[in-house]
Amino acid sequence: MYTATSLSLDPSLSKKFEKEPSNWRLYYIQKNKQTDEDLNLMDQADKEYADAQARLKRFQENGDMDILAEVASKMMWILDVFPTHGGCYYILGFILFVLNKLEESMILLQMGRAVDPTFEPFDGN
Repeated sequence: MYTATSLSLDPSLSKKFEKEPSNWRLYYIQKNKQTDEDLNLMDQADKEYADAQARLKRFQENGDMDILAEVASKMMWILDVFPTHGGCYYILGFILFVLNKLEESMILLQMGRAVDPTFEPFDGN
């Protein structure tokens, strides 16, 4: 996401991910064990996700590209804590689509489908 776009994401995320893990699968397995269904984090993630959806509606009304950067930062935060959140992949895929990064968008949507095949936009129902 960072390398595919020219979006300036939240500085704390940029710093956190400036050194890419050598094994993403292991990184997220360990992250998931640490989280272990923390209800407070889940509630916060749900609120951030709902806020991101509202912000995207505003983007569609006014085309403010800063909104895309804010929403992408929120989605990356959620995915860092809950890597199986299908909606985040869907929204990030939408952002990449809007930025005309079609191949990257498709890759994110495929990743989302792989981690959460029951997410309604992925399962086709």
